[in-house]
Amino acid sequence: MTEQEKLLAEERKRLEQEALAATENFEATNEKKWGSEEVSAAERIKQLEEQLKAAKAEAKEKKKAVGTTTDIYQYKGKNTFGIFGVNADGEKTSNYPIISFQARKAQVILDNLDDIKAFVEMESK
Repeated sequence: MTEQEKLLAEERKRLEQEALAATENFEATNEKKWGSEEVSAAERIKQLEEQLKAAKAEAKEKKKAVGTTTDIYQYKGKNTFGIFGVNADGEKTSNYPIISFQARKAQVILDNLDDIKAFVEMESK
């Protein structure tokens, strides 16, 4: 056996020992987390999927707009009025507004406010 082959064999043995130690450590950690009762891989996957589903639902609920807030910001060098959705904590749900417009469109909206109100009433019935 050449010197290089001996080194490779030693390295392989060392890696196998590390892998065995890591496996034993993983099993010991899992036993601490899940108690002495055995939890099958399928059951553990199911538990993790349920946790993920709950976390996603919580994140979605937090992102859900329950109200609005307004902000005036610069867009392409012009003042722009934006209406943003906010969650229950009052945080914006997106960096992008639900609707935005500049002064000229704002004036058109104000000029037609009565018609807009009538439209909303008609559609909400």
